[in-house]
Amino acid sequence: MRFRMLFGFCVFTIGILFGSCISMHDRVMTGQELNEFEILGKVNTEFSSFQPLHIHISSSIKDTAHKKLLVEAKRQFAGKVDINLIDIKNIKMQGIDDSPLNTVWKVFFPLIIVSNWQKVTATGDVVIKSADRLKRDVNATTRGLDGAVFRIAERLKNGLPADATISILSINSKQEDPDYIIEELEIFLEEMGAPFTIVDRRMLDQIRKEQNLQLSGDVNDESAVEIGKMLGASIVIVGTAGTTSNQEKRLTIRALDVKTARVILTARENY
Repeated sequence: MRFRMLFGFCVFTIGILFGSCISMHDRVMTGQELNEFEILGKVNTEFSSFQPLHIHISSSIKDTAHKKLLVEAKRQFAGKVDINLIDIKNIKMQGIDDSPLNTVWKVFFPLIIVSNWQKVTATGDVVIKSADRLKRDVNATTRGLDGAVFRIAERLKNGLPADATISILSINSKQEDPDYIIEELEIFLEEMGAPFTIVDRRMLDQIRKEQNLQLSGDVNDESAVEIGKMLGASIVIVGTAGTTSNQEKRLTIRALDVKTARVILTARENY
């Protein structure tokens, strides 16, 4: 009888020790999400997790894995996409015993039953909303400024040469925030996968300081072209936003060829 009890205890204990390693999935993408998100790549991270009585606190482990993977994803993809739009899906977590007791378990065998530390390796897919999903989201506010900026971004993406280097110089507006419009336009173009290169705004800020340029108001075509040359851009973009004489709110964008100073594309959207 005692032998059976001892044998049962040993089997139970071994089951705990070998069956308590973390192995779980989280945020598995559904079929609908596969159509709504684009996978940019994979990231991985490691962290330690304490298991009291070898019991996994699943919610805590999953939350830690997601947060750490998201931090790593933002670090890797900074400057490539808008990191505020990315998320982590298809998270896999696998743990191994990382307890200091592992080396002395024969001496302190009863203690290892109480708890352990595990090193958890987590991997996940970095995802971002696809252009189609982004378009559907913006269509919800189609009469707003964001909708107008999005539709103009589509015009620029489809209407400008793929080998172009563009710089969005200025938006003249007393009613709207020009920097917001420029920033959103750049974000939409990047998320749509626009084939051309967009000049980093920091270069424009540097030239603005060096040349003592004022770009907060209306910039004439001649000045825009000259600034474009300084930036190494082949196309510069300027625009206006505000109320028309018909009391309609309108965003207008013009793309200028730096070599010829000709307007090669004009886009207007009411909002």
